[in-house]
Amino acid sequence: ESMWETLEHLAPRRIGHGVGSIKDPALLAYLREHEIHLEVCPSCNVYVFHRRYEMYSDHPVDALYNAGISVSVNSDVRTLVPVKPDEQYEQLHQVFGWGKEQFLQCNLNALNAAFVPEPVKEQLVGRLLQGYST
Repeated sequence: ESMWETLEHLAPRRIGHGVGSIKDPALLAYLREHEIHLEVCPSCNVYVFHRRYEMYSDHPVDALYNAGISVSVNSDVRTLVPVKPDEQYEQLHQVFGWGKEQFLQCNLNALNAAFVPEPVKEQLVGRLLQGYST
């Protein structure tokens, strides 16, 4: 409900967390259709908010990604969850089998949703593609 309310009143291009949207097929369709980006923080959701997801494998990041939702993987609340981005990626690899393809796409999603001028995005996309091609 809070996601629908946010979308209705604020019309955001990106939303922090938003993982609860996995429970609402209509909301997923809306997010996909309107290309609304979700900044997802799996470790935070698991380690800080235990009531939400008991284990890392319960987290819907993989289901959101596979549903075609624009997601990026982020760190959050570093003082409570001292997980670095590379550690977050390693967990996604171990638990969901993610590899370069998924990580590149998540980073491209993040750049597409970034609040920076297009020339900066283009430059960063080039650097990402070059980095992932090695």
